[in-house]
Amino acid sequence: MFLTIRNITPLKDAYISQYYPNQNFGSSSFLYISQYQQIGDDYRSLLQFPLGSIPSGRRIVSARLRLTVYRNEIPSGRSIRASLRRVLQFWNESTVTWNNQPRSLSVFSFRISSARRPGSTITLDITSLVRRWYSGRSSNLGIMLRGNERINSLVGFYSSESSRAPRLIVNYVRP
Repeated sequence: MFLTIRNITPLKDAYISQYYPNQNFGSSSFLYISQYQQIGDDYRSLLQFPLGSIPSGRRIVSARLRLTVYRNEIPSGRSIRASLRRVLQFWNESTVTWNNQPRSLSVFSFRISSARRPGSTITLDITSLVRRWYSGRSSNLGIMLRGNERINSLVGFYSSESSRAPRLIVNYVRP
């Protein structure tokens, strides 16, 4: 079997801000999650990856989401629990806001520590989700990343507008 590796950048990505509930941040070079300075100042990020570059009839071996940290405001020596969520409704990169954000469903949670310095990467295994998208068992409407919305712990990642854009790394084979 010949293993093929595909690096896919987002079709669209944006962050949304509770503090600016009607403002769109779809052209930002960064994506943010968690609370920033106070209650009511929460950030979430949305990403959608196209799977059209993977030929039909392949078997997805693995799929990993790679995010590059731009900023980390987690208090020193601490970590936060964040979540990766499956988006359930269509959203538009140039019009999505806090007030019109799509519904989402939690897939899993993960931890981010204060030790994640700018330039470091976070890699999340999303194989089962990508398999469902690829097979058509779930609509590929993207993912939402949410951080800790109870304490000041803002984390920023580079967006698709940056050379350090998020990547979906998919390994697949012909059965």
